[in-house]
Amino acid sequence: MTLLQMQYFMEVCRCGSTLKAAQAANVSQSTISMAIRALEKELSIPLFDRSSKGLAPNAAGSFFLDQCSGILKKTERLAEEMKQFLSISRPLRLGVPVVLNEFYWLDLYFELKKQLPDLEFQTTNRTVPLLLSMLRDSSLDAVLAMRDAPDPDLRSLKLHTSRHRYVTMSRRHPLAEKGQVSYEDLITCPVIGYAGDDLNTQLLKYVYKKRGKEFSYAFHVDQFSSLLRLLKHNAGIAFLNKKLPSSDPELVSLPIREEQGNFTIWLLWTPESPLERMPQSFFRVWTHFFEEIQD
Repeated sequence: MTLLQMQYFMEVCRCGSTLKAAQAANVSQSTISMAIRALEKELSIPLFDRSSKGLAPNAAGSFFLDQCSGILKKTERLAEEMKQFLSISRPLRLGVPVVLNEFYWLDLYFELKKQLPDLEFQTTNRTVPLLLSMLRDSSLDAVLAMRDAPDPDLRSLKLHTSRHRYVTMSRRHPLAEKGQVSYEDLITCPVIGYAGDDLNTQLLKYVYKKRGKEFSYAFHVDQFSSLLRLLKHNAGIAFLNKKLPSSDPELVSLPIREEQGNFTIWLLWTPESPLERMPQSFFRVWTHFFEEIQD
């Protein structure tokens, strides 16, 4: 069964005869007749009531007509969507903050390449405010960011909302044996931060201020690998938005008891971005990837 056979079948249903269908499709009548016979043979059922007045779809033919219509419409939409890729002649420029880059981007990149192998990416790792500034001046095509809410002047796709907060520390830390901790437990511990985690910093300032403390970082690093080295040396703790893999024997991630609000990951772009022309299949890869994430 082919799409062309379906098209010829639909034309016969519309015209009521193979001759008129052939004229409309600009092919020979025998081509149309052979296509209809092939379909009926493959499906093992007649699709038309035949009379001197012509051909009319029977019950099976009417059902098949509905199915063919849906299939051909989906095929047309898919073809149109795929054409959008042809208009993007360069890599997509994506801004990714350091921590999201470390936790998500590599796995997401491989998933995107698996589903959309012709699409290329160029990533930039900076702080969220700088990435958003680059997005607005068209130096980037999109930004993956953790925000309370998307900026109203930007297009947005909500990808994931974290339900839990974690603190990560060395297994040699005095609190490491606890099943979970509170901010009261952590308030006197040196904190290690990483560039780009602006929302986390604002939230921690609020949490510490409620408890009569002024928040500051004992260490503030640009590279996630540097943060991990400091943690392993028991130089402090780090508030992360995701639990580190338990396979690391030197570190432990503990849930924090208190509610601290949701952390939502967004894909952001401007109305002028190439993402405006991307097919829905592109965005489905992103949403499906984050649907599989467990906090």
